Amino acid sequence: MKMPKEEHIDTISSSIVAHDRRRRMRDRHPIVMFCNALQSWQAEVVSQRRTLNVTAMMAAYNASRNQVLGKRTKKLEITVAQSAEEIKTLECGMEKVKDSMDKMRNLIRQQEIQLKLVTEAKLRYDFFVDSFFGALSALFANSFLVTYPISAIAAVVVRNPQRRKWSERALKTLICFYVFKRISVIAKARGIHNNVGTLHKYGETVWTLLLLRLAGDAKKSDGDSPEESR
Repeated sequence: MKMPKEEHIDTISSSIVAHDRRRRMRDRHPIVMFCNALQSWQAEVVSQRRTLNVTAMMAAYNASRNQVLGKRTKKLEITVAQSAEEIKTLECGMEKVKDSMDKMRNLIRQQEIQLKLVTEAKLRYDFFVDSFFGALSALFANSFLVTYPISAIAAVVVRNPQRRKWSERALKTLICFYVFKRISVIAKARGIHNNVGTLHKYGETVWTLLLLRLAGDAKKSDGDSPEESR
């Protein structure tokens, strides 16, 4: 005989089996299957709707972002175009400034050449004037009006004949320089002398001419040496 506890377990298991059998039969029912299919379809529709909403939101965000980027790109393009025009304007201005600077350099060079020519002409004129004044001073220093008093004074002061001659020459030289200096001052004050030619300037000119002459002779000797070797 079965125990009451075993009977209770059998009852429960039989009830569970029956419940499963009924559930299976209920699930196999066409109406239940249709309802289940309808629920699954509704769930799929809801998920697809959510996906579409998310996609639409992403598309709207991307569209707005692309619009903002497009505006920024247009602004950048406009800025770049303006910068390019400004650069072209600056380049044109620089070219004009360069042309004007070249013209100014050419004018300055021409003026320097003209100034150099004028200075050289004034220097030559002053050299001739100074040479003329030097000749006049030398003639005056060697004239009778100067030599006779100097000879008389030297004969009284200096007894040695050789020293007397040196003393006379020294006095004549001093008188010649003094007369030349006075005539030059008067000529510069009257505008006869251009105040360009000086002893230092004449020395520089003579030194430059000597260097050029030596350089020309050296070039001629270099040019003649290959012909002689041949």
